[in-house]
Amino acid sequence: MDVINHSLKSGWMFLVALIPLVGGILLLVWCISDGEAFDNAYGAVPTNTL
Repeated sequence: MDVINHSLKSGWMFLVALIPLVGGILLLVWCISDGEAFDNAYGAVPTNTL
C-alpha cells in the first residue's frame, strides 16, 4: 500500500487502470463459455464443435 501512497497518484487512478483489464477478462469468459443446450431463435445447436 505504501507504493500507491508514494507514487503521488490517487488510488482512483489505479482503479481506472484496472477497468480495461477486468473488461478483457470478462470478454474472454463470455467467449469461452458454453451456449444454450437447446434450439433457440437462431437455429439448432451446432454439432461440429471442438
